Amino acid sequence: ARRLRRGWRMHLGPTNSGKTHMAVRRLLAAVSGVYMGPLRLLAWEMYERMRQAGVRCALRTGQETLGPDDATHVACTIEMAPLSMRMEVAVVDEVQLL
Repeated sequence: ARRLRRGWRMHLGPTNSGKTHMAVRRLLAAVSGVYMGPLRLLAWEMYERMRQAGVRCALRTGQETLGPDDATHVACTIEMAPLSMRMEVAVVDEVQLL
């Protein structure tokens, strides 16, 4: 994992300034990606948003597993992150909670 060349983009700003919105736009435009949130509800909302956008996606939380195993995008809670999956974009929402 350390040998992978990665680009980092951080969206920093005050509450309600569009940080998550900008990150999610990039995620939805990507070939593959993962959204990691601290709460099951946030993961569920992102899963629904990806589905509505026509993205082949899956939901992974400690309580639920929905969607195909070979999904290109995953919405999950932090502890369920697909660490073996290579992805173009990874969004960590509420990163201060890590």
